[in-house]
Amino acid sequence: MLDFFKIKLPYQNAIKHKFLMALFYGFLPYTFLLIFKPFGLNDFLQHNKIFVLGYSFIAFAYNFCIYLLMDKISFFVKNWNVIKVILLYFFIVFSISVLYYIYHCSGENLPLYKSINYDEIVFMVIAITLLPTILVVLTLKLNDNKRYFLELTSKKNNKIEVNKVKKRVFKIKTTSLKEQDLIININDFLYVNSDNNYCHFHYLNKDNIVVNKMLRITLKQVESQLKDFKYFLRCHNSYIINTSKIIKIDGNSTNRKIKLKHVNFSIPTSRSLKISALSELLQDNHLPQNPLNTTF
Repeated sequence: MLDFFKIKLPYQNAIKHKFLMALFYGFLPYTFLLIFKPFGLNDFLQHNKIFVLGYSFIAFAYNFCIYLLMDKISFFVKNWNVIKVILLYFFIVFSISVLYYIYHCSGENLPLYKSINYDEIVFMVIAITLLPTILVVLTLKLNDNKRYFLELTSKKNNKIEVNKVKKRVFKIKTTSLKEQDLIININDFLYVNSDNNYCHFHYLNKDNIVVNKMLRITLKQVESQLKDFKYFLRCHNSYIINTSKIIKIDGNSTNRKIKLKHVNFSIPTSRSLKISALSELLQDNHLPQNPLNTTF
């Protein structure tokens, strides 16, 4: 039984996920109250629909604030599991019930007002949120298991191939749950450039056509994943290139640019890039000719 409470669950740290979850829980009170009209509140709810929207606003705002604060508390971020979900759920239930009670009392001057006590509000909140919360948790867990299963299946199906070509391919692990990791052959990779929290990967497909694949990941994270591959170089704050694709280097230390195979523009370099280090890297890659054509 205790093992059940220790089951790990995926922690949603993306702002988008937090916003959508808060929006979902904000939608529930308004729908529940208008459909089920609990505690004899039928006439009051029918004549004060704008007031009822206040319950949804409280639910949305309060849940969104709680989700944002969770990122600041290591207790929640580390080892997110069933017992922590239960603790968080009941904390929100009892605390938001206080807000609902205060808000409901503020409407005592509205027509057809009927008072309800705190216990009834707690019961109502649990009735509204318990089943949806269980379904949300199960859905997240199933999606996490599905992703793990797909990765495991992929590894098993490609185990022999991976062993053969492990030195010729690399994998980029995306930070998005909706995207699959990107596997590229080193010989096909051209360059990657950053675009805020996204990166565009440019590489050749099986038909030798340049493909542009966008993933949610920062260039710094990409650089960290590629640190063991000597072929790749971060030549600029916004670019990582495959040095084996270099065909020409033009310019001086203040305006040096790199020309790559299959790329129809010159890629900029940062002033901190040392031409001597780049020359050594090109020699290590055993290029057929020296592409350096630069002014020092």
